[in-house]
Amino acid sequence: MIIYKVQLSSLGRIIQLPDSQKIYGAILHYLNDKGDLSGIEKILDSKLYISNVFPMEVLPNIYIWGEEYTSSIDDKMYEFSNNDYKDYKSKKYITLGSKKIEVEETFRDMNNTEEIVKGSGGVFSQNIINYKKEEDGKKEIINDFEFYFRCDSQDLSNTISTIIKEMKVLKLGKRSTRGMNLYEVIEIERLDIQDSSECYLNLGMLGMNNLEFIDMEKSKLKIYTSKRKGYVEWKKELIVQYIGEGSVICLKDNDINNLKSNIQIDGEEGRRLYTGGFLLPLRKKNRGNS
Repeated sequence: MIIYKVQLSSLGRIIQLPDSQKIYGAILHYLNDKGDLSGIEKILDSKLYISNVFPMEVLPNIYIWGEEYTSSIDDKMYEFSNNDYKDYKSKKYITLGSKKIEVEETFRDMNNTEEIVKGSGGVFSQNIINYKKEEDGKKEIINDFEFYFRCDSQDLSNTISTIIKEMKVLKLGKRSTRGMNLYEVIEIERLDIQDSSECYLNLGMLGMNNLEFIDMEKSKLKIYTSKRKGYVEWKKELIVQYIGEGSVICLKDNDINNLKSNIQIDGEEGRRLYTGGFLLPLRKKNRGNS
């Protein structure tokens, strides 16, 4: 399996780590601003699988209990396990080595730069998310992030890589004009990983239109629900469900290229919804073996 890793550097405050849908939308918006309609059609008609953004060398933990899995990316081995839900809640993210990840939420009043305790700000306060790593008793804020993507053709892979390099800075969330949720593109690296697998770890926003390809008896799905306003009928509220990051996916025919990467929204002519979560191959770890 040929995948690409995009290394990013955060340029400002983070409200929420971007999901795969925000990256997909940013790419299409960039092409739209350029007037590149053929480029937009090419992406919409192809299969593009994108992960959420994560701190560097950090992945979501598996959403399943009592089993252990491993996965290797660029010769780096990640180990996943949970004993129960309480255990999962305490370590939703895993990392390499002895580093621990801490998610800290503070608030900042829009009228000044001071970060405050939640609930003590005014009506213009904005939540700020800091991701910190702790190693050898020392904590520091994480500024390096990454995401992965995979395409159904080498030609599309080259196209996506070129577009991301041209964009240079990705606007991946609200308040970008205030310097928030901005990420500088540092490097795009091609990686080769083994694609044959018993099951997969979902790293993105996988759409429910892919349920037909999933073995529900063997999989463990974490469902994410969001509300969206319509574009054509802007007063209409759409309830959208996704298979969230950390879900363990077992496919009926083990062909991840069958998955659909977008879907036409009923009643919203010309509007597509991104549904192509990025699946990372997992290997079940035999207990007692290293």
